[in-house]
Amino acid sequence: MSAPVTEEKMLATLGTYEKFFTQAKADATYSIGLLKLQNYLTNRQGDITQSIPVLAKLGVLNGLITERSLDRHVDTGQLAAVSSLITFYIEGASRDGFVPQGDKKPPGDIKQPKGSDDEGEKTDTPKGAKSSAGSSKSGGTDGIAFDLKTFESVIDASNPVGIVNGTDLTSNNCFLISLVQVIFNTPELRRTFLTQPSQNDREIWQNLALAYAQKIQDPRTKLNVEALRFLLLDKGIDLFNQQDAAQILELMVANINIEHLKSVWTEVLHFDLERAKASEKEDGIKLNDEAHPYYYKDDSMFLHHLPLPEPQVGKYDLGFWLMPQPPSMPALFRDFTTADPRGLDARRVITTNGTVEASIDLHHYKIKALKDFLALQLLRFDNYGNKINASVDAKDSFATGHKLQSFIVHDGYTMKGGHYVSYVKKQDQWYRCDDSQVRPAKEAEAFRAAGDAYLFFYHRNR
Repeated sequence: MSAPVTEEKMLATLGTYEKFFTQAKADATYSIGLLKLQNYLTNRQGDITQSIPVLAKLGVLNGLITERSLDRHVDTGQLAAVSSLITFYIEGASRDGFVPQGDKKPPGDIKQPKGSDDEGEKTDTPKGAKSSAGSSKSGGTDGIAFDLKTFESVIDASNPVGIVNGTDLTSNNCFLISLVQVIFNTPELRRTFLTQPSQNDREIWQNLALAYAQKIQDPRTKLNVEALRFLLLDKGIDLFNQQDAAQILELMVANINIEHLKSVWTEVLHFDLERAKASEKEDGIKLNDEAHPYYYKDDSMFLHHLPLPEPQVGKYDLGFWLMPQPPSMPALFRDFTTADPRGLDARRVITTNGTVEASIDLHHYKIKALKDFLALQLLRFDNYGNKINASVDAKDSFATGHKLQSFIVHDGYTMKGGHYVSYVKKQDQWYRCDDSQVRPAKEAEAFRAAGDAYLFFYHRNR
């Protein structure tokens, strides 16, 4: 069974399903929703049956899907399975007060996702996966076996393909489409998401990869990311509104095998000054002593958040207006990982309206393990979700040999709005991926766009 969740989160998820079944138009979309709801209810049996508000919400949802299904061409067996499952929970709770977890099994032959048991979902390296560069074969939900090496041979020999932004239900999928493009066209990301997540997530990614490969072989094939939207729904993410691409990436990375991340992704340790000062009073160890238990806590990070530098003011000289060079990404990362928390000073930071304020940085970082893959995020949004515009120089490679492989640009003013576009480099050629439109881009264009990018992915060749 899945890990317990709060009553509030379950009510929010069921509310999203209620909105979905009210708005969904296509029968195929409706059927996907029924299947996802069935899996969600099966995995949450112990939580659902001990919450009266959740059971009441299920009663409303049961009536809605039954009524809305009368004029649809959906699998009646699937509809009956969902309805009987809800009825089982409600009647059991009414009779016994609640249904003790493990005492009763839900009706029907509903299989738990592979790789899960009563202790929680396992996230070990899947059976058949050799290493990050090895081959992984497993059965997707459509019955077609997935082979990583075969997929890589297809995608590495082809240009990126376009992905439709929207279905009858959702039309703001650009944040997911940009992520899919960089994931499938960046080797380390591709191997991470196609072999290392939990079983349920892995099957969804592998089926999407099969659809992507089919689109390469037959350009007439329509490709969308709706299955990923439902995966996010299961994780408590709003299905109907645009999300922040960086937050979604972090949510997905959190479900990856940690040992794989440590072996492939550059890892940074986090120092929390506020927590360290609180501990200082208890243990008597001075903050400037590296023996301090929180000097660098074991809080590994794999997507590293770089603050934007303060704006540089140009100057007028000999009849010309001279603008300073923007800071380079290697310099920003170096500053990010070399600050010494024992000698803190007030620093100047940008606000949304372009003014500069002084603040104390309570967080510092250092590299624990420099690997061949490096993922960076520029903090382009303030605490209110408003965009901070400041350019960087992204064309320089790192002294360590890391070169820019792909990146994502956000065009807009707020985190919850605007549009996401991705750029990927394949065989020394850059491509601009804007939903269903994909075209080659010159290197100069790509680096200009990278100057305003949000997420950066670097690779080091050995």
